[in-house]
Amino acid sequence: MSCWHFNELTPSDKTREAMQGEFFATEAIRNAAEALVREAIQNSLDAGLKNNAGHAIETVRVRFHLATGPSAAKAADCAEFFDGAWPHFLADGNGLNNKPTKSEQCSFLVVEDFGTSGLVGDVEQWADEPGVKNAFYYFFRAEGRTGKGEEDRGRWGVGKYVFPRSSRAKSFFGFTIRGTDQKRLLMGQSILRTHKCGTKHYKPDGGFGDARNDGLLLPTQDDSIIERFRAVFSVSRRDEPGLSIVIPWIDTEEITRTALLEAVVRGYFYPILDGKLAVTMSEGGMETVIDADTLTDVVNTLGDEVSRKLVPLIELAVWASERKPAEFLKLNLASDRPNWSAPDIIPPDAVPVIQSALERGERVAIQAPVKIRARGKPDQTSFFEVFFVRDGTDDDRTTFIREGIIISDVRARRARGIRSLVIVDDRGLATLLGDSENPAHTEWQSKSSNFQGKYTNGPSYLKYVTDCVKAIDDILSSHQREEDTTLLKDFFSLPAPPDPNATKTRQKKKKKPKGPVTPDPEPLPEPRKKRYRLEKVAGGFRVCTGDPDAEVPALIEIRTAYDVRRGNALKKYDPADFDLADKEFKITGRGVEVTEGGENRMLVKILVRDFELSVTGFDEKRDVLVNINVKEAEDAAQV
Repeated sequence: MSCWHFNELTPSDKTREAMQGEFFATEAIRNAAEALVREAIQNSLDAGLKNNAGHAIETVRVRFHLATGPSAAKAADCAEFFDGAWPHFLADGNGLNNKPTKSEQCSFLVVEDFGTSGLVGDVEQWADEPGVKNAFYYFFRAEGRTGKGEEDRGRWGVGKYVFPRSSRAKSFFGFTIRGTDQKRLLMGQSILRTHKCGTKHYKPDGGFGDARNDGLLLPTQDDSIIERFRAVFSVSRRDEPGLSIVIPWIDTEEITRTALLEAVVRGYFYPILDGKLAVTMSEGGMETVIDADTLTDVVNTLGDEVSRKLVPLIELAVWASERKPAEFLKLNLASDRPNWSAPDIIPPDAVPVIQSALERGERVAIQAPVKIRARGKPDQTSFFEVFFVRDGTDDDRTTFIREGIIISDVRARRARGIRSLVIVDDRGLATLLGDSENPAHTEWQSKSSNFQGKYTNGPSYLKYVTDCVKAIDDILSSHQREEDTTLLKDFFSLPAPPDPNATKTRQKKKKKPKGPVTPDPEPLPEPRKKRYRLEKVAGGFRVCTGDPDAEVPALIEIRTAYDVRRGNALKKYDPADFDLADKEFKITGRGVEVTEGGENRMLVKILVRDFELSVTGFDEKRDVLVNINVKEAEDAAQV
């Protein structure tokens, strides 16, 4: 008969407390719900059905079902599934801080995946066999070891510990149907501390299943037991391959429907948008589907704070997911010691293109190739993608995504006012970064045991990817400082009063040079004729016709900002300073048409030679910077 089994402690065994759950108690993971969602979905994506090239052949679907209150399982209905466990659950010193009781209802969480392969492999394997892939063995019988390869998202073999960590009984059940042989298997696992029941001492690990004569615990394949289990714990899986996890006595303080929903959209919005993942969340009679079509609507139900931060990022991610290869600006290949200070890492002809797009508030897509040198392997060219927009955001922390997982605690330098997304999906670089991650997949660590010594100049890649957004912004800024020598030529300010203490200096009379007189130099070329004039008026500025015989511009772009003590005033413009679309601004003129106007930018089409445009409404106590960029006829024709 299937029941729970715990093995007695022997004199040669260590007293042990399982600490694997502490890998997920990091500041970067907000709560138990986030830890559980991150690891559960990651495991499901890794188990997704793939073609021979390793690409997913269908969307992975994950179902979370929370049963609390009236929906919880009655104690009598679930009693058979805890037969043999109660002496251990109630033992002193077993590590359970809020022990369940035999008479209480069992609140539980179901986590199921579909479009996956299930726990395939020999259920009788009890020791690690190099080269043998056995998902069942690694899930139920291995600790700190994994059968996952470089193509998978996980690395450490401890992710499954989020399931018992979320249970008041530190226990869970796994029901799987395997795609290889359609077998239906049910097994349970409990991870306590070394503990004592009566006069006997027991090891921490226990399991639900059928014990063989030699002590090996095997999963039950009894259809009647499995069907009762499905009914009691609301398992939806019937004959579809995949894995269903049931976590009894769920921690209802941290694991709520709202917390689970927020964890899904925060952690996996990109694979959802990309069509690789869809999630269903249900509790009682309420069901929410989170897919590419509903994602933004779901985010908006989670409150203003979540919506304010995530919706603009999701919009950037949607745009990123739609980019075609030809739409990326490609950087030059970085060496096997990548460094942003390398000359011309951004092709010179790409710099003005990126600058112009950012100044117009447009999004930019960049592909950054790198050459990877892993020890003992041939060199490999890989790449990552950077998407950003200068939208004045105060949430300018870059979001890093490695194969669909948000690496939430990467300590990157911030580029002020830039919203950015860095995506690493290409196998070579994704493998390198995955090797450097901590067990919770929140950081890239150069001293990780999976990473050290594996790559030539390995830490350089981590820094290159981590610093990319700020480094690109710095390079663009340096080019602007070098090339735009007229940016401040139209800077309006009140003249400084004369200094009464200033002393006059007497001009010395120049002496006539001795020797032959050198001829006068060639006359300087005539100054360039002004195509427009910019004048200061009370509370603003005026733009009008330039020199009489100068060519009149077809279109001018005007950008303004209040001056700042340090840095580029236009870059530091804040919409809170002013908005040209506000009613306090008066825009008048003749022979002009304002085709765009708002915040600190105007686009003005010039219709006649004798034109004039006046803009007033600025704070007269502050200095105003006005920058005018002349556009040509072909640009005007498109407006």
